[in-house]
Amino acid sequence: MENIELLDAIRAYYKRYPMGGSLHIVLDDGNTEAWHVQFARDIAISNKDNEGVRLADRLLELDDNQRISIYAALWKMRDAE
Repeated sequence: MENIELLDAIRAYYKRYPMGGSLHIVLDDGNTEAWHVQFARDIAISNKDNEGVRLADRLLELDDNQRISIYAALWKMRDAE
């Protein structure tokens, strides 16, 4: 999944979960370190949020700088809407 596809998937997730769902601490609060994403992934598992798990897995494949870039791009896109 390319980063544009990941951003689109995150935006679709936001349509279902406007407050960031299980990944709130990552997507809304900007906690982009791997351990934050893993924590959010664990929450998604306990919530049976398969989409959140998939997004967290994809975010965990990225390095710290890439996750920060995704977060920044997400907020830039949201501001433009």
